[in-house]
Amino acid sequence: MLNTMKPFIDHTIFLGMHSADEKTRIACKNLIINNFTEGVCMTLEEVGKCDDVVWQRERAEQDHYYPFMDVLHTDMKIQRVPYTATVMNNAITNDLLSPQQRLLLAMAKECKCVLFTLDAQLLHIGSPFVLSPIESASEYVEKKFSNTLEQLYENSLLVRFFAT
Repeated sequence: MLNTMKPFIDHTIFLGMHSADEKTRIACKNLIINNFTEGVCMTLEEVGKCDDVVWQRERAEQDHYYPFMDVLHTDMKIQRVPYTATVMNNAITNDLLSPQQRLLLAMAKECKCVLFTLDAQLLHIGSPFVLSPIESASEYVEKKFSNTLEQLYENSLLVRFFAT
């Protein structure tokens, strides 16, 4: 299966790097930077959910956002994984969670990974393998990407999200 040392992330982490809340923005950005070389895992669905949110914004905002995200997805080690039959069969039964949330939890559990998310419903189920990047952050000093990627990131900050 997957490398169990990689964190599993959902779309809220990528969107969180552009949060209007600075503490959230820095925590999400630092999580990505801290795992840039070793990489992260995420489902193909979560990649699409991030795009779905951004595509609803004005074209000018997309033009500021996507140069950064395109380079990030190219340069960072991101393992994009599809759901498997095992994951679908093992999705937890919890009427408080959507089918997508249940599949995401099952995927992280199957991969023996910790899921990082800003999703309040997922964070409140009390699972030891679901963490907030904010609560798990050891520091709130903003780290920087490499020069080129950091410049693209700073340009992309014209796009901010108020809720993820």
